[in-house]
Amino acid sequence: HMKQNNIHIMAITETHINTPTTFMIDGYSIFHSADAHRDDQGKLKPTFTGVTLITSPKYTPTLTDLRPIHGRLLTATFNTAEAPLHLIVGYAPPNPHSESDRQAFFTEVDSLLQHVPSSTFTVLLGDFNAQISPDMAQDHRITGPHHTPQPTDQLTTGEEAEDPEDIDPTHKPLDNSQMLHTVCTAHSLCFPQTWMKKSPQQAYTHRRPNGDLVQLDHIITPQAWKGSVQDTTTNHSAALASNHYLVQATVKVKRGSVPPNTRPLSARAIFRRRQPKPCDCVFLPSPSGYRFVVMYNKDTSNAWR
Repeated sequence: HMKQNNIHIMAITETHINTPTTFMIDGYSIFHSADAHRDDQGKLKPTFTGVTLITSPKYTPTLTDLRPIHGRLLTATFNTAEAPLHLIVGYAPPNPHSESDRQAFFTEVDSLLQHVPSSTFTVLLGDFNAQISPDMAQDHRITGPHHTPQPTDQLTTGEEAEDPEDIDPTHKPLDNSQMLHTVCTAHSLCFPQTWMKKSPQQAYTHRRPNGDLVQLDHIITPQAWKGSVQDTTTNHSAALASNHYLVQATVKVKRGSVPPNTRPLSARAIFRRRQPKPCDCVFLPSPSGYRFVVMYNKDTSNAWR
């Protein structure tokens, strides 16, 4: 899909991969960020989390920093001709999870954003298990005039839990939306797609078991940079083994050059050198614009073919 659609970076969430690793296929570099929890016998436990980043051969050399934090967060930094582009890929716990788990995730996202200068183009993207709530829709700094309304009954239902054992029966609806709203307000973030006229089919990203469509997956940027996002749309053409659809965006930036006489780090070398630390984030550049994708699929085997 990446080759056929000229996509240079892809982010995948909820991969169910339980080991941080990296490898290459056909020149594409794949980086897995995972929760490697083991049982009493030392065997890796199954996981419902996992975040993956895939970069094309053209843009892997511009990758200057990669930080696989854990199974719900990964950050990467790419060189550009202007300010660095920072990418934070996130997968938030669904609403039925305990409030403390979900609050911990959004607090960590908030902390990552605090370390990014305001002059840096930051892209926050992923499955946040949060809809654009009425409060966010009424804040015209965060949401533009083309917001696709979410049905009221969907806003109060909550999301499915990954693991029934994680369910907190006392959870309150809209918690994830409220937490995401707090992060957007604190860091002057916005949803660029809401300034673009899209049909509901181009905006909704998730199909519930009952067939209802909602938007849980987002591409979010600082308000000052929203004009750099030229397009964001849901792509239904990709055949994914998932109830989430592909979210595709085009971002206008100038690609940074690789310093002469400098051998780029291999995918494995970047992974080994950067894995222990948590922080920076980013994207990739091209002379005419960026193509990147947020993909929500438990099977990554065909993502780069």
